[in-house]
Amino acid sequence: MFAGAADVAALTGTREYDEAMKSVWDDIVSSQMYITGGVGATGSNEGFGGAYDLPNYSAYCETCSSIAFLWWTQRMFQLTGDSRYLDVVELTLYNALNAGLSLSGDRYFYPNPLESRKNVERTEWFFCACCPPNLTRFFEGMPALLYAKKGNELYINQFAASKTQIENTNSKGQKVLVLIRQETGFPWDGRVNIHVDPAKPNTFALKIRIPGWAKGNAVPLDLYRYFAYTDNPVSIRLNGRAVVPKFENGFAVIERKWNKGDVVELDLPMQTQRVQADNRVEADAGRFALKRGPLVYCLEGQDQADDRVLNLLVPDTTTIRSKFDPTLLGGVQTLSLYGFLVKKKITPNEADLQKLALKAIPYYAWANRGRDNMAVWLPHSLRVVNEIAKPTLATRSRASASEGANGDLKNIADQFPTKRSADHESPLVHWWPHFGTTEWLQYDFEKAEQVGTARVYWFDDEVTNGGCRVPKSWRILYLDNGVWKPVYAPDGYKNAKDQWNEVQFEPVKTTALRLEMTWQDGVSGGVHEWEVD
Repeated sequence: MFAGAADVAALTGTREYDEAMKSVWDDIVSSQMYITGGVGATGSNEGFGGAYDLPNYSAYCETCSSIAFLWWTQRMFQLTGDSRYLDVVELTLYNALNAGLSLSGDRYFYPNPLESRKNVERTEWFFCACCPPNLTRFFEGMPALLYAKKGNELYINQFAASKTQIENTNSKGQKVLVLIRQETGFPWDGRVNIHVDPAKPNTFALKIRIPGWAKGNAVPLDLYRYFAYTDNPVSIRLNGRAVVPKFENGFAVIERKWNKGDVVELDLPMQTQRVQADNRVEADAGRFALKRGPLVYCLEGQDQADDRVLNLLVPDTTTIRSKFDPTLLGGVQTLSLYGFLVKKKITPNEADLQKLALKAIPYYAWANRGRDNMAVWLPHSLRVVNEIAKPTLATRSRASASEGANGDLKNIADQFPTKRSADHESPLVHWWPHFGTTEWLQYDFEKAEQVGTARVYWFDDEVTNGGCRVPKSWRILYLDNGVWKPVYAPDGYKNAKDQWNEVQFEPVKTTALRLEMTWQDGVSGGVHEWEVD
């Protein structure tokens, strides 16, 4: 809709919707856009979750939303000439959108989360298959992003080995063809050679976008900022000589009489930067992300000596080195750094740590080697790191569930902290849309065990107008000679959201335990965690 509104404004000259479009775009980029340029945090409404609500594990970031957001943002540039829109086009293109397609070109992501617990893999096709054909259509039209023209002004918007032929007008009103050709190894390399070959000498302005990330701005509007930025000036040379162009709306402007064989050499600084989120983004508190040029990086388990990347502490002072690896993932620039595996927390500021050498890869390339642990946002504060969980009776058991359960059954014993019942960052199992039904979860033990305690953390998304609530009632049953019997719980069963609900019962020796739940009328329910002792 907004892309259409921008087209109408551009083609008809009407301006009624300009301020509305700018306001909405600013709102998204300043409070609701992921560091990858993805948008749309929640899958339940396939939309936005609210200002600064940017969960990583449950991030929806649909591939189609990246495509739509990019095309609208491209139109906002065409409408205004402001390069900040192109900065966001570049961010989304290289990260959230590009992640939607596998390196082999035949597997896809529907959502694009920023954290994985070996729960995500690329898919050959979808029941609702909007993303694959949308990607096909997008990449066919991608050349339209690279160049632009307005009057006698020629724009270099994005950097890629490419060429285009543009019809210009000279001072006599005659048409002159100008061939523009880029030679570059971007985004691995910041050097871009722009060859300008007019058929006849021709005076015009060449406008070259200087990305915000090359000038100390992680993104427009400061939702994300660099931890510390060392100014490394952009170098521009014309036919081998340094030039100091004027700047307009983020473009370096070189206006002159151009002759065949002219070459502009652009050198963009490509230092790796640590990025921090606005303090109001709860999911990213105490963490940083890695960004080199337009590319956001992540840690994927199989690239590390220990694959538990979700239990890492990475100092914000760690030295980061960059190296191109032609043998990895089709050839990628990797980042080398170090971090610490948090084996056990001793105090809030002290822990048993194991130092590890780490390798980061571009976010777009993750999950091309199967399911794995993955993290974009890396904890530099011990308080936000999850220590390595110890095996429990629940983790050692085989879980099963009644028909209609949604989610990996490992979720109910994964020991990831749950902040609240509506916490979508905490994995869960739910039965939506089974309303008012009685359902069950079951643990089968390796051998007969004596148990006397069960603790449950319910999933309840009433605060987000979802369809799951705490159950009307619940109870624990144990298997006795092939018959399910209820345990004796003299103090009854607690039943509240946003807290653990623990029941103490007369100890029983059994090979299996069952959690039976009856949902409230008209709604469903789910379970974040179920612990037994």
